[in-house]
Amino acid sequence: MPESAPTEAAPSDIPSSDNLDTASRLVNISTRGYVGSGANQQLVGGFVLKGTPGGTKTILIKGVAQYMEGADGLTSSDLLDNPKLQLQDAFGKIVAINDDWKTAQDLSSVASSDQSTFATSYSATTLQGSAYDSYRNELNNHDGAAAMLITVPLLTSDEAANLFGNAAYAGYNLFTAVVSSSSGSAGIAQVAIEDLDRTGDYSSTAKLVNISTRGYVGSGANQELVGGFVLLGQAGMSKKLLAKGSAQYMLGADGLTSSDLLSDPQLKLQDIVGNAVARNDNWGTSGSLESGGTASVFSTS
Repeated sequence: MPESAPTEAAPSDIPSSDNLDTASRLVNISTRGYVGSGANQQLVGGFVLKGTPGGTKTILIKGVAQYMEGADGLTSSDLLDNPKLQLQDAFGKIVAINDDWKTAQDLSSVASSDQSTFATSYSATTLQGSAYDSYRNELNNHDGAAAMLITVPLLTSDEAANLFGNAAYAGYNLFTAVVSSSSGSAGIAQVAIEDLDRTGDYSSTAKLVNISTRGYVGSGANQELVGGFVLLGQAGMSKKLLAKGSAQYMLGADGLTSSDLLSDPQLKLQDIVGNAVARNDNWGTSGSLESGGTASVFSTS
């Protein structure tokens, strides 16, 4: 099983079970964080897709900043002025690049020969035109924002066996979205991945099943790493999620040293209006359950 996307990617474990319920699903995930000009100061979002082997999945990926002006006291000068968005495959090869959302994506062919079997399965388009009005709420009036509406392939059995050594991972694929600064400046930005294939029974031929983010965490104002997600499902039902805030396991990835990594992350879950739902500092303890829901520690066995 490919346990992480290499190079700049955020680790994204592929789930070991195919028991993915159709009663509810992730339809949008995003992370807000600091983007600088230094080493390892990009905002990196990794995600895993699961669907029909040999099928495709259409997703909207955004690298935005200026629309957040006023949120949590953020001013225009706090925000990244011109985000650049890059999509990488599971092996760190660049699939597509976009700097400004009104321009076409640079849809790169996948260079490595071992991926040539699905290198031509990518397609992308700009978001201009009335058909995409509902997708542009974070992009309008901010021409410098980056976005790509892209269709990506899901692995066939042969591709899964050839690329990952296990045909059981047919139907999966792993990608990484990287937000950096186009101008060399620094500021707060957001990377977001949105599922556009939604049906009334909350199922589709493919879905987001795993997400992860890597970014800079500092002690200054608005230097937390903030991950948001949207669930769609049947009213009154619940969804079990595993949330992790970790750092030291990335030692050695992209040349990261122990001093580059956060020594003791703290994790807090908030609801839609910002109320704290649960907190955890060290994974071996249950933490504090603030209101509603259930939470538990998980075992290493």
